[in-house]
Amino acid sequence: MTVKTNAMKKKIQLFESFLEIHSVGTSVALTESVDAKILTIAIHENNSVTYECSWWSGDSRTKDWFSASDFLSVGKKDPITKIGFIRDQGETE
Repeated sequence: MTVKTNAMKKKIQLFESFLEIHSVGTSVALTESVDAKILTIAIHENNSVTYECSWWSGDSRTKDWFSASDFLSVGKKDPITKIGFIRDQGETE
């Protein structure tokens, strides 16, 4: 019975991980002269996060994707938010 219980424990191993993200609507500086707002947050494999940002260039609205390391500065209005996940690691042998 002990062997079966240990195998079941190994089969379903849950762990928690947290990501720190900037909220949608947060103002960010992309360059010294380009300020943008975060429109969309994408969480990718391996917990990498990218942000779709939008800014005005004359009369044209521009959008592109960036990582947090691309931001020169981040507005203080919306602090970093932590989100968490519980994942099933599956069977380990």
